[in-house]
Amino acid sequence: MPSISQLKKFESILINFFKENDMSRKLIQYAVRLLFIIPVTLTISQAQAKAKPNVLFIFADDQCFETVANLGLTDIDTPNLDRLAKRGTQFTRA
Repeated sequence: MPSISQLKKFESILINFFKENDMSRKLIQYAVRLLFIIPVTLTISQAQAKAKPNVLFIFADDQCFETVANLGLTDIDTPNLDRLAKRGTQFTRA
C-alpha cells in the first residue's frame, strides 16, 4: 500500500499534468483520495470480518447431550453432530 507522501506526490504530478489539459483540480484530488480510501476500507472490513468467531448453539427440547454418539451414546449414529463436536468446544456441565 502506498504511503501518504507517495500519494501526495502522485496527486501533485496528476494535478500538474491535467492542469495543462483543462481538467478540474478537485476532480483529480477526489480520484486520488478514492484510490487511497477504497483499499483501506476493504482492508479494515476484512480484518473485522475475521475477528468475529463462529458460534453455533444447538438447542433441542427432548434431547440430552448423551444422545450424541461423540458424547456418550453409541447406539445412534449422529455423524454430523459428531463432526461438529470434535471440531468445536463442548459445554457438558452448563
